[in-house]
Amino acid sequence: MRWDYRVLKSTNLDGTNTFAIHSINYDDNGQVTSVSPDPVYPEGDSMDALRSQVETYLSAFDKPVLEELEDWHSDLYWRDME
Repeated sequence: MRWDYRVLKSTNLDGTNTFAIHSINYDDNGQVTSVSPDPVYPEGDSMDALRSQVETYLSAFDKPVLEELEDWHSDLYWRDME
């Protein structure tokens, strides 16, 4: 199993969109197996640690955005946006 950070696009009840960085887990075939329920945020015990965390989050922008298809709190319904 592997994990990384990805940008997730969610559609709000009013039809607007929200983009946030989440922690994503994958199976051995690269399929999403779990999504952090809440967006991640940078924190660290020093400025260097905080900077390193932010740089790690920035890698999410190098990958396709995952788009919410259904209520992800009950089932995993995500796809790469094209």
